Amino acid sequence: MAGETMNRRVHQTLLRFADFLLSHPILVFGGLLISAFISLAIARGVKFDFTPQSIYRGNDELLAYAEEFKQTFGYDEGILLVVLKANGEQDALSVPALQWQIDICEQLKTVSGVIRTDAVGTLQVPHFSFGGLSLQPMIDEVVVNQAASDRVRKLLADSQMVRGGLLSADDSVSVIAVFLDPAAKDIDSLTKLVNEVKAVIAQHPVPIGFEMLLSGLPELRIEVVQDLMGDMATLMPLGGIVYLIVLGLMFRRLSGALLPLCAVGIGLTWTMATFAITGDTLNLVSNILPILLMIIGVSSCVQIVTCYAEQSAAGLDRRTAAREAIARMAPPCLLAAITTAVGFASLYLARSEVLSMFGGQAAIGIGFQYVSTLLTLGALFRFFPAPTYVGTNETTPGVLTRIVTFLGYAVARHAWATMGCAALLVLAAAWSGSHVVINTYAIRETFHEEHPSMKAMRVIEKHLSGIMPLEISLTADHAGAFMEPAVFQQVAEAEKSVKSLPGILSGQSYADVFRELLHKWPGRKKDETDLELVPLSEIGEARLKRTADFVQRFPEVFHYYSFVSEDGKRARIRLRLQEIGSRETLKLIEELQQRLAAVFPDKGPVRAELTGEGYVNAQALTILVRDLFNALLSASLVIFALIAFEFRSFRVGLIAALPNLTPLAITLGYMGLMKYDMNVANVIAFTICLGLADDNTIYFLYRFRQEMERTGDKVLAVRQAFLGTGRAIVLTSMLLLFGMAVLFRSDFVPTRRFAELTSVTIIGNLLGVLLLLPACLVLFWRQTPQQAAAALQSDD
Repeated sequence: MAGETMNRRVHQTLLRFADFLLSHPILVFGGLLISAFISLAIARGVKFDFTPQSIYRGNDELLAYAEEFKQTFGYDEGILLVVLKANGEQDALSVPALQWQIDICEQLKTVSGVIRTDAVGTLQVPHFSFGGLSLQPMIDEVVVNQAASDRVRKLLADSQMVRGGLLSADDSVSVIAVFLDPAAKDIDSLTKLVNEVKAVIAQHPVPIGFEMLLSGLPELRIEVVQDLMGDMATLMPLGGIVYLIVLGLMFRRLSGALLPLCAVGIGLTWTMATFAITGDTLNLVSNILPILLMIIGVSSCVQIVTCYAEQSAAGLDRRTAAREAIARMAPPCLLAAITTAVGFASLYLARSEVLSMFGGQAAIGIGFQYVSTLLTLGALFRFFPAPTYVGTNETTPGVLTRIVTFLGYAVARHAWATMGCAALLVLAAAWSGSHVVINTYAIRETFHEEHPSMKAMRVIEKHLSGIMPLEISLTADHAGAFMEPAVFQQVAEAEKSVKSLPGILSGQSYADVFRELLHKWPGRKKDETDLELVPLSEIGEARLKRTADFVQRFPEVFHYYSFVSEDGKRARIRLRLQEIGSRETLKLIEELQQRLAAVFPDKGPVRAELTGEGYVNAQALTILVRDLFNALLSASLVIFALIAFEFRSFRVGLIAALPNLTPLAITLGYMGLMKYDMNVANVIAFTICLGLADDNTIYFLYRFRQEMERTGDKVLAVRQAFLGTGRAIVLTSMLLLFGMAVLFRSDFVPTRRFAELTSVTIIGNLLGVLLLLPACLVLFWRQTPQQAAAALQSDD
């Protein structure tokens, strides 16, 4: 009784609130418009950060060590790869191909942000004379001729340093490695610099029979940003147009289409202005937030507009119908907004700063949508007649309402059979979902297979050394340790051991540089082993010292300080990975660590650790997915606890859980059926869907409770609840699906996958509300004394 008294008091308060809105429409809506214009001006200061590495922020130890490593050995992630691929009879060492590379490298010297370039045509090679070793360019002619081409072939015939790096084994692919200024970290500076490089390339037509591809981490990151910026420019306007058309057809009045979009638009301006004021950015994850808030806001508006139409059809005048609609729908819309916000806010528990920010941003945006919806609709309803439904009049339900009501009524009369079918469906989904594994990809998850970046990556992985870096960081206990024969042999042994692992495309260290130079000395044989080249004696130590002295005379040519630190206490083994996904990469990392431990024991003079983009990707993203699973569990408990609190019944919280968790199980089963992996984007979709899915359940529960208080009969209450809100539930789900359809236009693969999985969940939730929820209510709802009395009165 106390709960029912409280509900009446809340309803009376909301009626007074609605009276205020309807009595002062110019004041309220005028204030809304002024705030919207001010917010638009402020929102122009919103910043964008679409760099992929932003998602790792929050994994401090991993990132701090990776950054310190880059500062020591250089930023390999700042290398732009200009790939020249032969498609005809000539190869990459032919005269036109070499001339093209030389011309581009020469002109790139004029670009201030380019530190240096490496290409086959510009390499210098060691040359022995009576004065000792010196460096000579492979091509010293101004114009490349056939003799120069033949000389290059001969010199590179057995060069292990060049093969697989700048030149493929079959000479069909070569690369110009463009080293960009590491200071160009922000996306604007990086894009400007890469565009300058592209402008230089555009001035030199690709030779006939060849094609040019751009790749490397800078190009991949710029492609991501450009795709997302394109989405931002097209998806919002497209979403607005789609909703304008759909709402117009749905309600058959201009007011039914314009009022929801007006309310949502005002809420969006408040949200974006808040981001500008707080300094929050729109990033790799939150790029979908504007269209997502539009979808959520429009869905809430549809519930209120539907109630307004229902009250008007019952014979109430325009003002009274609007008053009742606001008062009746404010509580369920509030609970739906809170539970949706909780679903988003659960992302705040993730260790990624980007995901935490996204969770907070979404929760704020949903709050603004709720407030703007009530204020806008409450102020404007009195000026617009209530919309009508297609195929309905004031007394006869429409076809859709009758179908939905029939289904719900049939389910209510056969509740146990429905529960049994649902249980079988969940078991089948669980079996299919059991095949889903945690696995993330850095590039394959971002671009479709026909994207130019994907094609370039495939060429580099097949013919060259790959893109994704995995680094072995070696730290000695004293300076000069790496010039000792025993340590040299350890490094060479470790490199040889790890390069044999599947998934590793290439590996290089200072041992490769020294080995190639040592083979150039007189008296050396090409088939000598490392132990013969550098014996464990004073002879070996002298050879290492002599070679080190030489390479330190030309450190830029040999990239010596990219392999050994200036203080001599650190070295690296640079590996390149195939795009094999985080699951296989973690297995590879485990095997790597075992092999490194065998070569560099704990108490030895050298300590080995792993870092690099490939290592950080695999570790950070796997941690992230697990964090998100924990957040999903926490959000589930909070959401259903809120529903239980609102209805003052733990039983109702459990009833609500069944039809809302079942769609998530179905989506997991769908992922197993489609052979999708569980990655960051997919877990985010689950977390968001949990918040979206319970909205229909909440609206139905509110209406069911009202009908129970009126009739006291559960089966009859289910039927009446569907007559009142069934159509709105179906239309809301359709609106969500239309919104997701807009996201399918994105060029960004994670956005399309998010839309796909969310659509599956929405369809599953609709079936859960139409079929499973009525069965649960008939079987498990406990009548209150007032409802029991209503049932007796109805029987009489």
